Amino acid sequence: MNSAPLGASAHRSRWLPSSESLLGLYVTLAAAAIAIVVGLLVPQVIPLGFLQEDGFVERSTIWVYAVAFVCVLAWHGREAPLDAVSAALLLLAMALREMDLHKALFDISILKSRFYIDAPLWQIAVALAILLPIVAAGAWLAKRHLRRWLAPLSRWNAPMVTVAMLIAALVFAKIADRTPASLEEWGVHHYVPQTLLHVLLSLEEILEWMLPALAIVAALQLRRLREGRTR
Repeated sequence: MNSAPLGASAHRSRWLPSSESLLGLYVTLAAAAIAIVVGLLVPQVIPLGFLQEDGFVERSTIWVYAVAFVCVLAWHGREAPLDAVSAALLLLAMALREMDLHKALFDISILKSRFYIDAPLWQIAVALAILLPIVAAGAWLAKRHLRRWLAPLSRWNAPMVTVAMLIAALVFAKIADRTPASLEEWGVHHYVPQTLLHVLLSLEEILEWMLPALAIVAALQLRRLREGRTR
């Protein structure tokens, strides 16, 4: 959350980040492995409601977002206030989406292009008032840090790796979410084992839980790097 170069380990491979920077990768892989095991245990050992809408995983995800929101502002609000507020706003938007509030406002999600074709102008104005600050926050962070993201992987520090894992987890969670519907559209869902559908549901929910958790890890890593520079 600071445009200044951050400290890094003296021991680096030529192509990859240092091993000390890969905590976010290890945490994400561990979460994916746990999600697969949980999916295999549904429903014989773990009830399906554990993973479904309003189940334990989904409800607790909102609380993890709340912790991430507070951590980002508390740990970085003084040193990089605009970065911290922008990151916190993105986390808030992700939490609201997790609660499906983007669908609750009107009859259709404000994230769908069809909304801006069919909705009345006043609804479009409300949607834009909500979305534009979020877009501005993302644009600000991209402007501040995109150049560092374009550097070779070997120059990535721990927070950068963890944020990359957050983005990867978001993508894979979305794929796991959409796959059952795609299988049904293709007319092959009858041939898919129920166990596989449970694994996909588990991957979706647990990877979504990991998004704010990885944000907390990245915020903590960045705080430690800042503290290391000031010593």
